[in-house]
This record gives sequence, structure tokens and C-alpha cells, in this order.
Amino acid sequence: MQGISRSARHYVLAVYLLALATLALWRLVIAPVAVGRSDAFVLALFGLAMVIAEVRPVSVRRSLRGDQAGAAQSFTVGLHVATVIVFGPVLAALVATTAAALGEIGRRSLWYKALFNTSVVLLSVFWSGTLFWNMGGSVLVRFPRDYFGAITLVVVYFAINSLLIAPLLAFVNHTRLGDAVRLELRETTFVFAAEGSLGILVAFVYQVSAWALPFLALPMAAVAMAHQNYVKGRVETEEALIAMADVVESRDESTAQHSLRVAEYAVSLGRSLGLRETELHSLELAGRLHDLGKIGIDNSILFKPGLLTPEEYQRMQAHPELSGKILEWFEFAREEAQYIHLHHERLDGRGYPYGLMGSEIPIAARILSIADAFDAMTTNRPYRPAMTRKQAIETLRANAGTQFDPNLVETFISIQTEGEPPARSGPLPTLATSGE
Repeated sequence: MQGISRSARHYVLAVYLLALATLALWRLVIAPVAVGRSDAFVLALFGLAMVIAEVRPVSVRRSLRGDQAGAAQSFTVGLHVATVIVFGPVLAALVATTAAALGEIGRRSLWYKALFNTSVVLLSVFWSGTLFWNMGGSVLVRFPRDYFGAITLVVVYFAINSLLIAPLLAFVNHTRLGDAVRLELRETTFVFAAEGSLGILVAFVYQVSAWALPFLALPMAAVAMAHQNYVKGRVETEEALIAMADVVESRDESTAQHSLRVAEYAVSLGRSLGLRETELHSLELAGRLHDLGKIGIDNSILFKPGLLTPEEYQRMQAHPELSGKILEWFEFAREEAQYIHLHHERLDGRGYPYGLMGSEIPIAARILSIADAFDAMTTNRPYRPAMTRKQAIETLRANAGTQFDPNLVETFISIQTEGEPPARSGPLPTLATSGE
């Protein structure tokens, strides 16, 4: 566990110990459960389905930053819920934990990651199942009598699972616990609810006739594949857009990795302002794609060593709008498209494309403006040599209040010179507000 922080190691160890304590309780207090031959066959099928799902998890979240841990989810919640209802918490936890361990082995996960994920499955399945059965739940599901119990089973399972995973992501990614919890809930609530509902349906069908279960296999597989393809499609589209932006930048050695640095500057400034992790990701994506529109600018203009003519400058000014228009085609990037479209606006109203002033400019666009300008000033360009970092900082400060947001400039300068922002008072801003 050398690759994670001390806090994360301590937390992982605490989860291990909690899982061991649960196993001890299970062994000492709960009587063994016997199943018939036919039930054992169905239980084995459930376990096999869990293993298959565990080997191919769905990536529900990932970061463009290499130092950030993402999150993946196997399509096993419905199977866990069904197994709890049909076979009780002990057998369900046994089968689910074994399947999770085999899945981790199949994915060749690091031992401590595999043990943590397996512990989370054990705790989620066993304790939610124990609560369900103590509430009078059983394989004989009757509706509407058992609505509350079944819903409670899914909700408690989800709560335990999410509240165990979110703190680890907070420790690993150095984010606030509240942000990690909100992000986990946002990304997984609907999926858990959908899978849990399918699990309750599987249990209901089983009590009517186990022979009807095969007819649910294909619909469940279709739902899993649809979710996986949706997430995969979004991730691959994001990566394709970034690759395209990188190709645009690669036309000129002076702008190589410019967008990557702009994204890093923007994220560091956003984090110092207390923005949430989802907002930081939005800033990061906007930084990576902010010059995508230069794909429509002639090389003769981009590489011109001297000053641009008024006509050439007007054509260059079109690139933020073109970037925005490209990204507006993608629903997941429409918010970032707005930030990119407006990142050349100025506080004094002399920017482009609309001449917005002050709080009319979203705070994300103001952040991108500073990050973009600083990196441009500190790298060589065809029309001028790079400034020193000191000169660039002085230029930012000289243009604070006219071109740049003065509060953001001072925070940015503090990060670049001291490694940390100045003390901040008052409520934290969000990208949806002006930040004034």
C-alpha cells in the first residue's frame, strides 16, 4: 500500500478490521444455513453470474488527471439483492464475497485494492441483508406488504456501499469528504436503484417458478450492456475530443501541451477556491478543449512571426466561438462549451466575442482566461519569446481589474509563488455563480 497516503492506508485497514469483525460475528452467532440440491444449483448460477459481472466492471467515473483515482461498478447489485431475499444474508454474503474475490483476481487487482473491494461487498450484502430479514423479509415476497422492506434493503445496501467507498476516494484524491460523497451519490444512485429493482423482480419470479429465471437473464444482460456502452461512449468521446485538440496543438511546437498546462493551472485555481470535484472536472475538460476551435484557423495565421493584420486578428478571434459550437453538439460538454466560448471576454467589456463585462462572465471563463494567458506568456510563440514567470505574474497583476478578475489573479499568483492560496473568507463559489 505504498502508493496511497497514510490516511488512506489507515482507512483501508479499518474497513478490513470491520469485515473481519463481521466474519467473527457471522461464525459465532449465526447458525449455519442448509440448502437443498435445487436451491444450491440456483445459488451456484447466481454466483457464476456475479463472477462474470465482476470481471467486467463499468467505469462510472474517471479523471483526466493521472493522479486521480476513478471509480468502477460491477453490475452485481441486482444479483446481490435477489440472493439476499432468496437465500438470506449469510449465503448471499458468502457467494457475493467469493465472486468479488474471483473478479478481483481475474482483473489482477493490487492485493490491498482487491481486499478492500471484497470487504465492501461483504459488509454491504451482509448488513443490509441482516436488516431486511430482521424486518420480517423472506423468500415469500408479497406486494404491497413487502414494498417497504424491499426498498429498505436496496437503500441500506447502497448507503453502506457508497459511504465505505467515498472516504477512500476522498483520501486518495485529496478532496473533501462531502464532495466525494456527493459525487458517489450522483454517479451511482440511479444505477443502484435500477439494479436493486431488477433484483427484487428476480426474487419475485424465483418464488413463482425458478424455471422462469432464464427469461430474465437476457433483459438483465441487455440493461448491463446498455449502461456499459453509454458510459464507454461518453468516455471515448471525451478522449477523442481531447486527442483532436492535441492534434491541433501539435501543428506548432510552441503550443505543445499548452492545453494540458492550462487545465492544470485552472484546476489548481479552482481547487483553491473550494470548487467541488465535479466542477473541477468541468474546468479540467474545458482547459483541455479550449483551443479546439483553432482547427479552423489557417496555419499562415497561427504561425505568423509578426503582428496580425486586422482581418487576420478577426479570424483568430473566431476560435473560441468555433470551439463552443463544436462542443455544443455533445450534451455532456455543453456547460464547458459556454466557458470556452467566453474565456476571451474581459472584465472591462473590451473582450470578445460579445464584450461582456464583470459578473456577466462566468467564473469558470475567468479562471480559464488567467490560466490561458499565463501559459501563453511563459512559452515561446512565433511572434515573441517567452516571458519569465516573474514577468508574466507582473503582467497579470498589471491587467487585474481590466482584463482579469483581480481576486482570482491574486489567488493564482499566490499559488504560483507560494504554493498555496491566501486565506479566504465568506461562502465558497461555484461555477454556476458569478463569484463576485
